[in-house]
Amino acid sequence: MVSTTQRIVIIGASSSAGGVWAPALDHYLKKILQGPDCQVFNFADAKMSERLVESADSQIRSAKALNPTLVVATDFLFWFAYRGPVEERGERFEQGLSFARNFDCPVLLGDVPDLTDSTALKLYGVTFPTQAQLDSFNAKVRETCKERAGRVFYFPMSSSAIAASRGGCQKLAGKRFNLGSTLWLDGVHPNEHGVSQLSAMVAHVLQYNSLIR
Repeated sequence: MVSTTQRIVIIGASSSAGGVWAPALDHYLKKILQGPDCQVFNFADAKMSERLVESADSQIRSAKALNPTLVVATDFLFWFAYRGPVEERGERFEQGLSFARNFDCPVLLGDVPDLTDSTALKLYGVTFPTQAQLDSFNAKVRETCKERAGRVFYFPMSSSAIAASRGGCQKLAGKRFNLGSTLWLDGVHPNEHGVSQLSAMVAHVLQYNSLIR
């Protein structure tokens, strides 16, 4: 008998992994997608930036071992854009995209937010990508989603981050999400309400694209 169970796997960095700022993404996603035929697993790594390639490889291996029916990677690419020598970011980002393409099932792939004004990230010692690099990276994400239409689906982390920083709304697949008061004290991580809204947005996009039953 063919299994009808949906195995949704989350990969990514701190916004998905959770921490002192908020619960992990799967905490709310499980509540939204609750049901005996829907399982949600989270391999996101809050310390992904410290061992980027190793963490990404480990997440991919763990995810593929479950033979997932869907992968959620909203913040998986972030540190491929924000970590390492600036002159090597292009090659590094391509590596991140190759990791994200390494699935036989549909992937919800987030682009990269512009956090170059973040005081918190400066204090963390982050060397920011240039604006031209960010534009190029996000163009590549959109291009990947277009080239792999029906397999890789776009998630707007960049515009959502702008809406969150301004206390505005994000329009997504015909629905508006209020992102006011969704950031933690550092202005980078989502707070508990922010992760709740992120989960609702993810679930809405998945349902809109008929990726979940």
